[in-house]
Amino acid sequence: MKHQQIARGALWNATGYVLAGSLAILYPILLLYWLGRSAYGLVSYLALIVNQSYLLNLGLGEAMAQQLTAAASRNATSEGIPFIRSALAGVWLVSLVLSLLWMTFGVEGLSWVFTLQPAEEQLLQTASMWLPPAIWGIQTGMLLGWIPVALGQFRSAAIHSLVQTIWQGLFPLLVLSFVPTKSPELALKLILIGYLLYGLTMWLLTWRWLGICPYPGRLSLLFFLLRKSIWSGLQGIGTIPYTFVERTLIGRWASLSLMGFYSAIHFFLSKATGIVIKGLESLFPVFGSVVDSPTRQALRLSQSVWILSLGIAIVGLGVWGGLAFLLPLLPVHIGTHERIILGMGIGFFITQAPIVPITTFLQSRGYFRTLFWLNLLPIAAVLVLSPVFVAHGLFFLANVTGAVGWMMIYSTTAFRDKVSRVLWYRWVMPTYGRIVLGWAIGTGGFILLPLYIGAPVGAGVSAIGLWGLGIGLLLSERYTPSWRAKRIFLGQINQTIRTLGQGIRRHFLSPVH
Repeated sequence: MKHQQIARGALWNATGYVLAGSLAILYPILLLYWLGRSAYGLVSYLALIVNQSYLLNLGLGEAMAQQLTAAASRNATSEGIPFIRSALAGVWLVSLVLSLLWMTFGVEGLSWVFTLQPAEEQLLQTASMWLPPAIWGIQTGMLLGWIPVALGQFRSAAIHSLVQTIWQGLFPLLVLSFVPTKSPELALKLILIGYLLYGLTMWLLTWRWLGICPYPGRLSLLFFLLRKSIWSGLQGIGTIPYTFVERTLIGRWASLSLMGFYSAIHFFLSKATGIVIKGLESLFPVFGSVVDSPTRQALRLSQSVWILSLGIAIVGLGVWGGLAFLLPLLPVHIGTHERIILGMGIGFFITQAPIVPITTFLQSRGYFRTLFWLNLLPIAAVLVLSPVFVAHGLFFLANVTGAVGWMMIYSTTAFRDKVSRVLWYRWVMPTYGRIVLGWAIGTGGFILLPLYIGAPVGAGVSAIGLWGLGIGLLLSERYTPSWRAKRIFLGQINQTIRTLGQGIRRHFLSPVH
């Protein structure tokens, strides 16, 4: 019964996240079509500023969630309410500071960074008054989104994902679809208003969930939360250069048009990564506890990263092959630079996503300091390598280098006992290494073939090659030393999916009495 409840809750969480992510994928596609690459590039950059502002909340969300979970475990949820008020006061102070900085330096700073046309200057002026309330919205909504997670309320967590998608994705798209003139100024206003409404909705939902008005207060607890969240906060702040440096260099050195295309691919792949990860993570709680012993923890982590690596590689190569086949038919110019962005973006997708279960594993055990030092590697790779790679038109490659380096450092330093090390090296690293090699081969063909044998023929050959690589990766698993154990694990996953499917079918098709 307990496992069924865990599985049902995990399924709710995954369903909400998958549905929200699936709907959000439409966002960059339609905005690119309506606004054009250059305008979308600047609009998405401003939206990214709002999104990333949440990382400057100093880790208060994670610290608040820890205290709330501890209170709920003692059946004393009311004892966690003061921590919610304190964290809310903290993020509202951060929102105020960020808003003042934007109003003082934001428009002039971005005008200096990018070479803007008069219409783009006007777009920045439009953002000047709407961006501060959007910052308040994202800070408030993301902080309060931790509450259902901390309390184990999976349906409410799924509602949070849907609310986020409705206001941040569907709201601007629906309004734009019904207006005759789809201007960048209107699109930006709708996006920023959506962030504001997202925060307001989460504030009202929190009032409904907890039965109390979530006003800020208890400043005396703020320093306690900050001490708890220092490493998590530093980790979040450190990821900001990882997100902005390469994108900014593309917009400054190449063009806003290429930055817009890069931003759309980055957004699409980030959402796709989230869908795959949440869909697979929802299966693992039904296998039992992962805290029985360090060896069992290492086994579960190795299994999670292995199946995620293999699944993302096969799906990524399959979709990439289909896209390669369709590119000559699309009414969009796809030149060498665009092919590089697509090819390197797929590398970002398949090398970065397997890291997420590891970071989740470390976060759940409070290893925030370890994560901070580990994350310095991809950040350093982006800061040092991005200027070199962008100057040569190799976009996304700094991110790929950082992800592969992160995995190598973790693999050589994290496991102290022999059993855990053997599990990791038999389950994960051979598969991950073949995936990186297969991606490198596929990228070379995808970029170079159309240059030498013509776009239509090159697209067909690239597609066949990418599909062949995906099939080859799948077949190669049969010849690994741990294949027998992997086959048993795949059988467990198959049985779990069937059990969940039968439970859902009985739930919805059983007669109502």
